[in-house]
Amino acid sequence: PAQVADTAHCLYLSKEGRQEFIYWTENVSTNKEGPKLGKRVYKTDLKGKILYEIGSVAKEGSTSQKFDWTNPTDVAVAPNGDIYVVDGYGSQRVTRFDKNFKPLRTIGGRGKEHGLFNTCHGVWIKTLKGKDPEVYIADRHNDRVEVFSLELDYKRTLASDPNNPIVRNPCCFYQHKDHLYIPDLASRVTIIDGDDKLVAHLGDGKEADGKKNKPDNQTNPALFAAPHAMCVDSRGDFYVVEWVSFGRLRKFKHTPQA
Repeated sequence: PAQVADTAHCLYLSKEGRQEFIYWTENVSTNKEGPKLGKRVYKTDLKGKILYEIGSVAKEGSTSQKFDWTNPTDVAVAPNGDIYVVDGYGSQRVTRFDKNFKPLRTIGGRGKEHGLFNTCHGVWIKTLKGKDPEVYIADRHNDRVEVFSLELDYKRTLASDPNNPIVRNPCCFYQHKDHLYIPDLASRVTIIDGDDKLVAHLGDGKEADGKKNKPDNQTNPALFAAPHAMCVDSRGDFYVVEWVSFGRLRKFKHTPQA
């Protein structure tokens, strides 16, 4: 709709019991002519009906709550229904809510120490059989992924190694089977396994700038320029959205080895 044409940022599909819902974040409005909307998180049904909104709401009520975000970027939902929101373009805070959006804990702020962030752009609850769920946060411009318990206690970091960086500028996450996919704004998609070990770096186009006879990463179909978000379907095919001037969306088909 027109009211969120310049503010909608991410979508998160959550299966809760037998029902499915969509959570999505709204950035600060860039509309210079209309009202300054934004800074909200919504929960909707699959048809887009708003069931709950939190943030810069006009009035609080049974389905709306004021909350001081400056520019939220992503949402994730844990198996117990707890909701996690990252204020990635703003305060650099991460907040955990219960399933009814009651605030439980907030961590973060801008910085480089563990538990502080510089563009905490994405959040995901990693759930693998036989392991406790964990909160993964894409700390994009600290060039790392920070891992926390569900209570938001720090556990470990996936950082850039100068010789073989697992991530460069991670944006967000998508889990498929026993792998976690990470779109990386620095020109590639990374896949890690359940033990945080590197499985693959795909389409690395960092050095492909179209100069000195190098292929252009914005036109070469085998390379990425700036992956910003992605998802994976039930067949293993995946879809990548890139933050380029023409908003490139591409589908990649899963081709298992014989």
